[in-house]
Order: sequence, then structure tokens, then C-alpha cells
Amino acid sequence: MEDLDKMVADLQQNEKRSLKMKKIIPNLETIFVSVKYEELELLNKIMEVSEISKNDKNIVKDFVSRCREVGYVLSKETIKTIMGIDFLEIHQVSNASEYIDQYIMYAKRENMSKVLNNLSKQVLEDGITEEIANKLNSVLEKNIVETEYKNITASSLIEKYENELKNQSKISTCNSVLDEHLGGLPKGKMTSILGVSGAYKTTWATNIAYKAQIQSFNTLYLSLEVSKEDILYNLLSRHSNQEKFKMQIAHQDLKKHRLIGDQLEYLKTQIAPNYDQLKGKIYIVDKTDIGSYSQYALQQKFTEINNKAINETGHAIDVCVIDNINLFKFGETKLGVTDTINGYATFFREQAIDWCKTKEQVAMIVLSQANTSGGKYAYENYGKYILSQHFAEGSELERGSAIVLTVYSDDNLKIDNSVMLGLIKNRDGITIEGAFEAKVEPEYYTFGDRILEAAREAEENIPTLKVAMGKYYQSKSDPVPFDLD
Repeated sequence: MEDLDKMVADLQQNEKRSLKMKKIIPNLETIFVSVKYEELELLNKIMEVSEISKNDKNIVKDFVSRCREVGYVLSKETIKTIMGIDFLEIHQVSNASEYIDQYIMYAKRENMSKVLNNLSKQVLEDGITEEIANKLNSVLEKNIVETEYKNITASSLIEKYENELKNQSKISTCNSVLDEHLGGLPKGKMTSILGVSGAYKTTWATNIAYKAQIQSFNTLYLSLEVSKEDILYNLLSRHSNQEKFKMQIAHQDLKKHRLIGDQLEYLKTQIAPNYDQLKGKIYIVDKTDIGSYSQYALQQKFTEINNKAINETGHAIDVCVIDNINLFKFGETKLGVTDTINGYATFFREQAIDWCKTKEQVAMIVLSQANTSGGKYAYENYGKYILSQHFAEGSELERGSAIVLTVYSDDNLKIDNSVMLGLIKNRDGITIEGAFEAKVEPEYYTFGDRILEAAREAEENIPTLKVAMGKYYQSKSDPVPFDLD
């Protein structure tokens, strides 16, 4: 709205040019006026909608009257500037009429959200009283959601299956045992990575994002604890671990500004430019990029970045990483911790199915903290967790995830740069009984493949794995390597 004065000044500046054109080409005046009035009349639709604020209506009314004075034809961009709405690209409208329709729809939804938000506050304070129930019913009666039922046939299902088979993502888990077992991380579903603090959850997720880039997938990485600069340092360090580079860059050297001389020059001239040429692109978002911890703010940011990815790469986001979901409990909410985490778990699962309301799907990867009892159990059971008991907060993660992967490490495992991986939920297949060992190289932020050959057949070789792990756990009298409260 603050651009109104500037727009009016531009209109007045163009007045002489418009009049001159009319004198030179008399027939143009008829066409000009016709177009002018047709487009200005579109704005009158705003005056008829009760949900539009009085202030907005006054600004539009003033703008229309000044347009008529100077004979200026409205464009879609002009309307957008005056009305101050930034969702034009989201709806991909092609003309001013469509834009006005979208603005009105947005205003109605915004007004409805305010009504429902006020009702929700009353419900939190008073419960669902008869008065609130009547208000809610009144709202629903005025805003019926209409859907068109479409039956599914065997033929259409097979066609859908063939398309899904052709477009199967095969997004790598960075571990061959899991990749062979799962066929990769699926789009349209939520995968949770469960682990105790310090078990390399972020390292694993970063490597999944990195491998996705190599596979030509676009990734949105939401980091609520680590800055986006540090995540990118981690990725550059990981990239330097490729065989084609003669130098490896430790991520801590980057973060602590210890990189100088030949290493810095090699990073600038070889590693960083080569990383920027990877087929897929990663968009890192940290807490400075979102206005608040709310689902609405996330939806807006996800949509913005999805559009950016389409413009820059020609295709949308394929993978979304949430690191980590437990940190949403520190946002502004009147709900308890469990309800808050459950709400976000549902939100992310829905985003996997219908990404940014585009009817496209993404592979949603959500990192989650294991509770204290889970850490103790994993320590005593060779890195294994129990699905129904060991999520720190929010049972919806257990229910809503199609796949639950686990990772465990402690001081003993870290000596050997190892972690224990598990697959404790697989909605479309079988799980892996027990956990198996895999390699991690923290210095260069590499989370890689198995070490033990027996891990390929983990279900049949758990005793072998336990023997191999025996060197780490000599007796149950060993001190537990983390605080159990």
C-alpha cells in the first residue's frame, strides 16, 4: 500500500503522453477507454466483498478515481503493486481478472482463519460451549467445502502404478543395506530418523541431502539448531571427500576459520565451484528465515522456495529434511509439548503427500530425538530401539511415518568411527531385526556404508553382529556413556 503515491505520480507523469497518443491516433481513444474501463471495473469487485478491509477498499477506490483522471490502463503488475499481495507466482495467474479473483479468495480465507483462530482461543479457555458450537456451525454453513468425487478403476490404478514405477525416486539412504531393503526413500511419505543426542542424525541427513544433489534431486533442508552457513560448510567438507580432489577439508577448519594458504585457495578454485555445478540444488533454511514457529509460516516459506527451485532448475523440490522436529516445542504455542509435536508431524506428513498444495509429492525426512529410556535400551541392546517406546515426544511420528530409521553411537563406537543403524518400521515391507554397523567419518562429515559384510544379511546374522560389537560392550558393568537422568 505504501507504493500508492509513487504509482499515482507515475500515472500523472504519463498523462501528457496518453493525451498526445489520442490526438495522433483518434481511433485509439475508443479502444483505450474501453480497455481502461473494463480493467478498472474489475476492481469494483473488491467493493462488493465484505471480507475486504475498509482501508483496502478506500485505497483501491482512490486509485481507481485517479486512474480515470489520467487515462491509464491497468496491468496485472500495477494491480499487484497497489494491492501489496505477493502470492501472484503461487497461483500462476495470467491476467488481471484472475489476479483479482485470487486476491478476493485470499482475503476471504484470511478472514476465515481469523474467525477460526479466535474460536480456537475460546475453546482453549472454555472448551466447546454451546455458544462456540453455534458460531462454528455458522462458519461452516457459510463456507462449505465442495469436492468432486472421482471413482478409481482397476485400469486407472494400473496406469497410476506404471507412472509411479517409471518415476520412482530411489533417493538414497547412503547405506547399501537400507537401499536394497527399501529401494530408496519414497516420495509422498514421511521417513523419521530416530536417535539419541550426538548419534550423527544431522550428519546422516546432510549426507542424504548431498547424495540427492548428485542424483539430480532438489532438497529443502530446514535446520532449526545449526545455521545455514554451518550446514553448507558441512556439505563442502563432504564434497571434498570425493576421490577426484587432492585435498580434504575438515568442516571444523571452515567453521573456526582455520583454513588458510593452499587449502583455502584449493577450496575457492576447485571444491566450491565444482560443488555449485552439482545437478541437484539444496536450499538451506534456518530459524532466521522463518518469521515464527508456525505451520502457516512454514507453508509460506516452503512455497516460496519451491517456486524458486522451479525458476532456477526447472523442477520443484524433491526432498525435504526437517532437523529436528523436537525444536518446534520452543515455539509460541498454548498446546502441550506432545500435542505440538504431533501437530507438526501431521503437517509434515501432509506436505509429503501434497507438497505446497501443488499435488506434487516429496520425500519428507524428519529427524527426531530418542528419549532417555531409548538411549539406555539402545546401549544395552547393540544399538536397537523400540518403535512404540523411544520417540522423545509425539506419538504421531510413530503412526505417521511410513519408514522409521534409527541411528546410535556412543563414545566406544566413536573411537572406531562407527554407528549402529536400524529399520524398525517399514509400512510397505519388512523391518530389519536388530541394528547393524556402518561407517561415519566425522572430520569430513561423511556418513557412509556398512563395515561388516555380515550386515548385508542382517536379519540372519544378528549373533555375528553381536559378537562383532562385543569389543565395545565388554560387560554390563561398564558405565553408561551418557546422562540417563
